[in-house]
Amino acid sequence: EVFRQRFRQFQYQQAAGPREAFNSLWELCSQWLKPTIHSKEEILELLVLEQFLTILPSEIETWVRLYRPENRERALALVEDLQRELEIPEQQIHSLPATNNVYFSTSL
Repeated sequence: EVFRQRFRQFQYQQAAGPREAFNSLWELCSQWLKPTIHSKEEILELLVLEQFLTILPSEIETWVRLYRPENRERALALVEDLQRELEIPEQQIHSLPATNNVYFSTSL
């Protein structure tokens, strides 16, 4: 998670020029995705997992991120468990307001 955040938060101004910026991004991405030890499928799963979390309603995303899911099955299970606990029909989850400050119990 730390390496993903460093990669996503890197700013062009942190580098001396375009080559240094690109090389820094390359290094940060490599630290995050670890292409020398992860398969293409594992890297793809990490990228899709990150995108999946960002498209969730904000309160659900925040709650799921508390558990730091490392794969799709864990992330999906967390969302489904939360839906069941809150009795939210699957088709209605997309309509949750993104601006409400709703805090969920972590006692699943």
